Amino acid sequence: RRLKSTAPTVREAMERHVATKTLRPATIEWYRHQTTVNLGRVADLPMDKVDRETCRALHERLPRDLRPTPATGALRVLKALYNDVARTMDLPPNPVTLAVRMHKEVERDWAVEPRDMGDAWAIIDGIENPVMRAAWATMMLTGLRANDVKTLRWEDIDEDGVAFIREPKGGESRAFRLPLPRAVLDEMETIR
Repeated sequence: RRLKSTAPTVREAMERHVATKTLRPATIEWYRHQTTVNLGRVADLPMDKVDRETCRALHERLPRDLRPTPATGALRVLKALYNDVARTMDLPPNPVTLAVRMHKEVERDWAVEPRDMGDAWAIIDGIENPVMRAAWATMMLTGLRANDVKTLRWEDIDEDGVAFIREPKGGESRAFRLPLPRAVLDEMETIR
């Protein structure tokens, strides 16, 4: 008779993983979606029963036509969950790493080329909503992410024009201070 597995299932490992990490709600939702939808066939399988053939077959079944591919995203989640469980249990080497060749993804190319900066600024200057215009100007002049600009509050900017970014990507432990350019401060004053 086979011994009953003591390893958590893929679904249980995912819940434990998101409970012990500092992740944004959208990231947690993405992990849950990957586990229930794309990894649904193995979601209730104990982690020590996940093998190379299961991973390879799962990767081949998932569609490749979206960006990023569901197969690659789902198997990256499975790989992370397996590694997380392997921190506390004796498991064989990660079967995702051994059995799956991730689909090549096209990198996002959203950067504005230097030759296109004039056009970009003309578009930003043409935005009628002053709050939206200030947000875009702030992102362009500081390199802040959209979420950092959206969550920036007046009390986060000190009298010297230095902004405190409370929850950057990576969580509160990566909070930092950023001196804002005069153009950003002037744009913000118009909406204050």
